[in-house]
Amino acid sequence: DYTANIKNYQLVVPHKLTTSGEFVSFHIPHFFKQSFPYSKRKRSLEDDETISYGINFLNKNFHVTLWPNHEFLCPNALREKREPKRKIKEREIEKIPSDELCHFVGIVRGVPGSRAAFSTCNGL
Repeated sequence: DYTANIKNYQLVVPHKLTTSGEFVSFHIPHFFKQSFPYSKRKRSLEDDETISYGINFLNKNFHVTLWPNHEFLCPNALREKREPKRKIKEREIEKIPSDELCHFVGIVRGVPGSRAAFSTCNGL
């Protein structure tokens, strides 16, 4: 229902890049293993956990550089699947595996003061 009245839109096809901006793949999902306790440190574009994506939007190419957001979910977080017709006693609850985390924060290169937050679980 939300999208039924949208008149202007643009199809965006993101792609994974190297940190230097070279094409890698159209395979978007990316996961990391949570480290806890997490120690904050200054991030660099050459960090081992860095991932980059290219996004063409409004006829401009954007290079987004991201780092894992280790603080987004607490250790031992649970995932609950609810369905309208399923009884509460029958709902599915499971621990989110620590190596299936996919929430990232970062910057848009060339855009001073930019901030980015993406989920790479099932696309961007």
